[in-house]
Amino acid sequence: MSSVSIFDKYPKFFGEEIREWCDRIFPLYQKEKERENEFIPNYILESNKELKKHEKRKEEIKKQMREFTSGATRDSEDGKLDLGIELAWSAGFYDGEGSISCTTNNGNPFTRVQLSIGQKNDPNGQPAETLQRFLNAVGVGKIYRKTAKGKEKNQHQYTICKRKNVEIVLQLLWPYLSTQKRKQAQRAFRLLDSGIKDFNLSEREKNENF
Repeated sequence: MSSVSIFDKYPKFFGEEIREWCDRIFPLYQKEKERENEFIPNYILESNKELKKHEKRKEEIKKQMREFTSGATRDSEDGKLDLGIELAWSAGFYDGEGSISCTTNNGNPFTRVQLSIGQKNDPNGQPAETLQRFLNAVGVGKIYRKTAKGKEKNQHQYTICKRKNVEIVLQLLWPYLSTQKRKQAQRAFRLLDSGIKDFNLSEREKNENF
């Protein structure tokens, strides 16, 4: 089904009018994206070995998402966040700076999926404001100081390792993510659910980082 581009429907404004234009245009854009991406593809949330658990898990995440996005704003230290705009920004930030990985050890199948974003500290040695902004938008995860070695020196990293939290963040960002990042997430979850052991993989793939 074809749709009229919202950017053909509304002209661009400049200066003080840009905020009003964004307020009008973003809800329409968001609705279009939600229709195209109603939910993360099933194979991210399901395991072939646990099909019966899939629908229950999917409903749990939908419930969490409804509670999370209720009112479309969130309190922060700086006041109310426009959740839609913040999530669109967060998706762009993750597209450029983030990664998702699937790891295994000791001959066991893949056991963990991890989503992370690393950034250099600010001049005072504190976490970059961009990491805190991302955390405020998605609402889950933590920011850690990275080990001071090599290129990772003087960095903090936003990280989530629990599968349910990775699923929530991906669901929030999915409508705005690039095709490349979507494929990376899909591959990570396929490996996680595959039951493949590391002796079946090449050395490069034993700790797959996309």
